[in-house]
Amino acid sequence: MWFFIAILFLSLLSFLDLGIFTYIGYSFNVSPLVYGIIAATWSLIYIISNKLFGNLADKGENKLLMLISLINIFVATFLFSRGSLAYIAIAYVFHAISVSTANLSVSSSIFELTDSESWWKYSAAQRLLVYLIRGTTLLLISTGILSLSIFQVLMIATAIAAISAIVLPSIGVNIERKLHLINKNVSNVIEYSNMKSLAAINLENPTGLQGVLEGFKLKEGGVSSKNILLSLFFAIAMGDFMFTIMPLLIKGDISLNTLWISHGITGIVIGISLVLMSKILKGSKKSATFFVLLRGLWLALGIPLLFKPSGLILYLIIMYLSSSAIDTIFYNLYSETNSGYGANNYFIVREMGTLFGSLIAGMIMTFGLTAIIISLALMCTIALISIDI
Repeated sequence: MWFFIAILFLSLLSFLDLGIFTYIGYSFNVSPLVYGIIAATWSLIYIISNKLFGNLADKGENKLLMLISLINIFVATFLFSRGSLAYIAIAYVFHAISVSTANLSVSSSIFELTDSESWWKYSAAQRLLVYLIRGTTLLLISTGILSLSIFQVLMIATAIAAISAIVLPSIGVNIERKLHLINKNVSNVIEYSNMKSLAAINLENPTGLQGVLEGFKLKEGGVSSKNILLSLFFAIAMGDFMFTIMPLLIKGDISLNTLWISHGITGIVIGISLVLMSKILKGSKKSATFFVLLRGLWLALGIPLLFKPSGLILYLIIMYLSSSAIDTIFYNLYSETNSGYGANNYFIVREMGTLFGSLIAGMIMTFGLTAIIISLALMCTIALISIDI
């Protein structure tokens, strides 16, 4: 039960991220540079929050993290009610802290309250449900079926956060990640011993011995944490680069309601797609490479689709499908490599990619479409190279 209530809260936070950000872009006369700074500030605060509270996640303080998230979304609700651009921008900052601590709370809960063999399943389920709930909420509100303002959604999110803080089980003995780490290290020792035994049979063949040991080294290394995070940084930067400039790019052709409807349909389609794709999202180097390449090509070549509702929906579906696939694959790779520890580092690097993409978006947009496409191509290339370093 705790998992679904926590996911409902994360889903509402995800809706509010899109809702508040696009509301600012459509309701206030902000320049691309200022809009980019607002997005970058959100990312910077998210990074700082993860750095400050990351140790609490590693120590298993999941309930305390959820309580901190509750306090911050409450403050964001109050500030948003003031109505001016300055207050809403500050509310967006408190929303960032709430998202950060809620994610840390849920991730530490999954790592310690579930078996390590099920981590990837919970990770996939989390992304699936967040997309479905956010998409449904966007559709219901934008079509008028639910008559709710962003302020009212903020109040509902605050209430759900309070319930989540109450029902979330405390982590008793902080041991599941330790057991996974021990098991992984023991497996490596056994594998290495087996390799050495096999190599001993071929002591008279140095080439064969070298091949066996190098084969083990390659298997042991897999994709390093450093490479995972470096590639993640630029893969995320691509998407948030487009996410930042999109509202300003299309608001002359697409209304805010139409944009929300498009995001709503996209969320539901992505949720269903993730179910069908769950087997290939467990985490592999090949699947990571494929989705990074797909993301880069689509973001650049699909831009002409943005200015009509049907094209916008298609663009968003591929954009978010590749984004969720990349996040799921890279997170599973990183969690497996680090035995569930250092989740805050993953979130920090992911948001650093968002920060970078948001900051350069406002500046590059002023140079026109060609500069946008070149920037996307460069980020995609670096992300692909990083996977294979």
